[in-house]
Amino acid sequence: MKLESLKNSWFVGLIAGMVVIGGCSIVEAGSPQTASYVLSEDVRTELGKMEAPLLDGKLLPIDEELSYEDILSIQNGRMLYNGNEGFYSAGLEDDEDRKPVKLLEEPVNDVALNGKKALYDSGTSAYILNIATGDSTEILDKSREPYKTLLSKDQMMLNRFADAEGRYAAFSTEVGVLYIVDSVEANVYEIRLEEVLDAQSYSYEHELQVADGALYMKIGVGSGAQSSLYKIELESLRSEKIIAEEEYSIWSFHTLSNGSVLFDGQHKNEDGVYIYDPATDKFTTLLSKPDADRGRYTYAFSLSPDENRILIHDVVDKDEISSAELKDGQLLNKITVMKGYPLPAVIWLLACWDPNESSFYVKLAYEGEASGKIGSIVKFKSIL
Repeated sequence: MKLESLKNSWFVGLIAGMVVIGGCSIVEAGSPQTASYVLSEDVRTELGKMEAPLLDGKLLPIDEELSYEDILSIQNGRMLYNGNEGFYSAGLEDDEDRKPVKLLEEPVNDVALNGKKALYDSGTSAYILNIATGDSTEILDKSREPYKTLLSKDQMMLNRFADAEGRYAAFSTEVGVLYIVDSVEANVYEIRLEEVLDAQSYSYEHELQVADGALYMKIGVGSGAQSSLYKIELESLRSEKIIAEEEYSIWSFHTLSNGSVLFDGQHKNEDGVYIYDPATDKFTTLLSKPDADRGRYTYAFSLSPDENRILIHDVVDKDEISSAELKDGQLLNKITVMKGYPLPAVIWLLACWDPNESSFYVKLAYEGEASGKIGSIVKFKSIL
């Protein structure tokens, strides 16, 4: 099955996390759907021929039936994942290292992008596991007021890290109320969006990021308003709209270390990947194409931890992944690294970067696997 036939499923899955609030009515969309892909024998044969020129892409089989959501991190040839009876680590490249090692008796909610910490619940508390040492630290006792609503797992909307290092964790079970925990300073920030925005009618999405002491998230203020990127200071709870221009929309975003925002979406009727600098109010186009059908998810990206490399997924027109250097607002040395592979999601849900930047991994589905299941991991060497 080609990605073209499932482009609308992805869009539905992405907007499914949006919460809409207006007056006395509250509506929350349903859970995202997982797409199913089948890789035929002839395509697999062609892929075998393509591996050598595709940056030495190497297929690494996995021994358990896992979904892409189960596999939470891959670094230095080791995979961190949720299994049937807990949280595990297993090697992918050496046969002697493939036996799973159980790290926790319970599955975890998230692993930080740097692969060093895991967020999990035990009893009535939330904990962070230091994966290297095996030590756990309690970060939030949910049995205390005002956090008791977070004990309702059936209503959990947010339970994950909000930054790449695993310092901040975000929790939410109540519409419009978020708790951000700073595990270093042992602070808990309660954010009530109605009060912060001074608005009774608003919508928001659960994609968020904490950077430099501020929360970034997409919010639409007003009935039927388009989502804009907002910044909320954790200490003062002062909010501001980051991008004032109206001729844009954001699917996913990442705040960069220089204060700019990297995002995929639309700008002036062009689908593409852009950088917006709030200091200069300037948009920089990394790549774009005319918008033929507004509302499609056209491009997706995954950024390396050092912000020097980027993977770009051409979602609609081709099942194609490109790798490039990101330097001074430009894409350099862009090259196709994957084409024709069956992908169960967009690239930022499938890619994992090695901490030494020498390679990256992509989760791959193949024939015979159930919906959303991963058959192997593809390892690519960096072009830089």
